Order: sequence, then C-alpha cells, then structure tokens
Amino acid sequence: MSLIVMKLQCVLTESDKVTKGNELAGCVQKIEQLQGEKKSIAQDYKTRIDACTLEEGILAEALSQGYEYRDVECDEVPDYTALVVSLYRRDTGDFVQSRPMEAKDKQLHVFQSMEYPVMEEEAR
Repeated sequence: MSLIVMKLQCVLTESDKVTKGNELAGCVQKIEQLQGEKKSIAQDYKTRIDACTLEEGILAEALSQGYEYRDVECDEVPDYTALVVSLYRRDTGDFVQSRPMEAKDKQLHVFQSMEYPVMEEEAR
C-alpha cells in the first residue's frame, strides 16, 4: 500500500471560518494600504515626469529657435549730451537698448563729477 496526497473538498469548522475571516480582513487591509502607497508613488512619479516634460519642452524650443533668454550682466552708460542711458552686454560688448534719462540719472555722483587734482607736493 502507498500513500498519496490529493486536494479534496473539506467542510470548514467554526474555528476554520474564524481563522479564514481574520486572514481575509488582513488581506483587505493590506490591499488598501498597498493601493494608498501605489497612489502616493504614482503621484511622485507623475510630478517627476511632469518636471522632465517641462524641461524637454524648454530644451526643444531653444533648439528649434536657436536661442534662449538668459540673465546677462549689462553696463549702463549715460550720455549726458543726448540725455539717454545705453545698455551694453558685458560678455560681448554689444549694444542692447537705450532709454531716456530719468531725473536720478541726470545727477552726477560725487566721485564721477569730481577729479581730485594731485598737488605737486603730494606727488613728490
């Protein structure tokens, strides 16, 4: 005689039903927890993907247009004769724009308007 194992129908006892019920409740809670984590992770990935998509659009636009806007240091050069202030790029020296002088632009700074003569005695 040999022993074999088979899956056969078995009627659950009350104790089996309580155990299965507790296991089912645990599974339901775990599913809800995992779904919440999935939503949180999905939102995080959506945010990261959206940021990359935005950067992709900016880069594609710069490449297609051949230029982009950057912060560039400029020098303001007053022209007291024409009463305008001209802006020149520091990196290339190119003219950017000019504007009419405002009242504050027309006032010379103390150090711009004064030249300190060197006295002959001081030069020695």
